[in-house]
Amino acid sequence: MAKIGRNAPCPCGSGKKYKKCCLAKEEEERRSRLEEQERRQLQAARQAEEDRDLFEDAPDEEEADEDFYDDDIDDLDQDEEEEEEDEERDETSEDSKPERRPRRKVPEESPRISKAEAEIVDKWWEEYRNMRGIEKIRQHLEDFLRDHPKLVPNLELHIEVLFELGADYVREGRHAEYIDLLLKMRSQFADSYLKSFGAYDRDIISYQIATGRKHEAVDFLNYFREYPGHDPDNLFRIIELMMANNCQEMVTDLVQDIYYEVCTCSGILGGDELIDILMVGYMAPFLKPDFTRADLEELASKLRTIRIPLKDEFYQPDFLGQHFERILTNRKGWTIGDCKTRSEIFNRYYQVSLSFMGFLHECKGKDWLAADFYRKMALRYLVYVVPEGKCPRETFVFTKNKIESTLAKTCSSYFFLHSTAVIVSLDSLYWFAEYLEESDSIPEERRTAIQTWCTELYHQVFPGLLRTEVSAKAFERFPL
Repeated sequence: MAKIGRNAPCPCGSGKKYKKCCLAKEEEERRSRLEEQERRQLQAARQAEEDRDLFEDAPDEEEADEDFYDDDIDDLDQDEEEEEEDEERDETSEDSKPERRPRRKVPEESPRISKAEAEIVDKWWEEYRNMRGIEKIRQHLEDFLRDHPKLVPNLELHIEVLFELGADYVREGRHAEYIDLLLKMRSQFADSYLKSFGAYDRDIISYQIATGRKHEAVDFLNYFREYPGHDPDNLFRIIELMMANNCQEMVTDLVQDIYYEVCTCSGILGGDELIDILMVGYMAPFLKPDFTRADLEELASKLRTIRIPLKDEFYQPDFLGQHFERILTNRKGWTIGDCKTRSEIFNRYYQVSLSFMGFLHECKGKDWLAADFYRKMALRYLVYVVPEGKCPRETFVFTKNKIESTLAKTCSSYFFLHSTAVIVSLDSLYWFAEYLEESDSIPEERRTAIQTWCTELYHQVFPGLLRTEVSAKAFERFPL
């Protein structure tokens, strides 16, 4: 592109000379790009230097095991301590095919209306496009709800208006007014509400949990039960929020009702996560220090009622007993000194996470589903902080930079942090540091440093999350 002379007409078409118009702005943009490029280069150099201190090359025989990050982190929850070969199921057999049954779908089409009615809808939108300010937009909406209730489904509010109005309310901290609007839409205009119920009900449930009324949240799970495949992203996110806030019974009941439909829906990825949740929910009543053989047999029998086949060991009382022991035993002095491969290191981290789960239940008052969720977030950090093809030089890798960069990678999608995932991860690592000190795995000063970093990162990210997500209100205390 040819360089524009300072005295040449500005290409923006203003009629002014370039130096009197866009030159200064473009020079500032160039400076900003160069500064950002230098910042990224410096950050990459520091990252590389830090990695040299923290990690070493993994053994050559493990070079082919680079897909662990994407696949095996979740599989760890169904692996024994030893690496056993599992018999693959015949995917083509009749028994393995999911049951085919009709699924309820949310109606997507709007009712047919007359030309005159369509003009009313168009006029409302034309006026809305030129409006600014929550009060004006809210009144504009309320007037239409009052005057033309029959036409509300034709406004297609679920595409834009309720989301933008809700975002404005949340940004200003006016959560109650936003929730009141959603409750009105849900009760009086269900046909319109239903089209995006996943996002709306997630916000209602989040607000109830955040304001100490989680017992009321169960009344707003009915649409998730009726249409579990409609909005799986919000379904999974509200389940995570409830797990993080000790809603074990609510979550277990919901998952028990929907897991089969979600897991057999070809359009949903990650539905098998619900099986892990259901298994822990079924284990919870038996997870106690004085569990008996009869308890294990009863649990094995209950696990057999899950319609998605589990690994064979979960039907064996002896294996379940070993699994319980790993959770309930307070092991001391965790180390990876005897681990020779990445897989052995990650399996060791898995064992640590199970013991940490017991600590969270006993010492921090987490119900078993919450404890399992928190320990999984700690395990995810421990695995993902290790670069591909590397092994850690010390047992547990923690720096403030590593915590920040790893959580940015594991707790976000499309450049947005998920409030529940990131805050639960910080909470989890905060308590994990205490667990490691109590288990004689790190010294007190190391625990203090980790908890300080987690607290600083919480205060760094939380204000932004609070301005964008209702669910963030459930995490206004740190640690939770």
